[in-house]
Amino acid sequence: MYSESLRGYDDIQTGIVSLLEAARRATARSVNALMTATYWEIGRRIVNFEQGGAERAAYGEALVERLAKDLTRRFGRGFSRQNLGQMRAFYRAWPVDGICQTPSGKFSVPTILRALPRTPPENSAIPMSVRCISTLITHVSTG
Repeated sequence: MYSESLRGYDDIQTGIVSLLEAARRATARSVNALMTATYWEIGRRIVNFEQGGAERAAYGEALVERLAKDLTRRFGRGFSRQNLGQMRAFYRAWPVDGICQTPSGKFSVPTILRALPRTPPENSAIPMSVRCISTLITHVSTG
């Protein structure tokens, strides 16, 4: 009776394992895309605050130094002066229009951006720019 009641067990177990593995891969891609977009946005905010978009500002290093101390105190590793400088350089090197290009070229950034909502969902703490860039990165990494 026990073996009859579990007939087909291997199929359901294999299907569930496949489902969970696919979900974990998708989650990792989404998290990576969101963190990449967040670092880009941090770089954008630093550039806009310290320089108003200009190439260099005298007080830029003081800002990065203070942010590094405060963010490291609050979030732990990952926010050193060097890392914040890399986030700033990442933003400068990859303007939003050039951050992703699909291999097939079927979808342009403006096309994807037009498909995204213009206003953030209620109670959203994630800036629209991060959601847009994260969507682009996820689309490219899965496409």
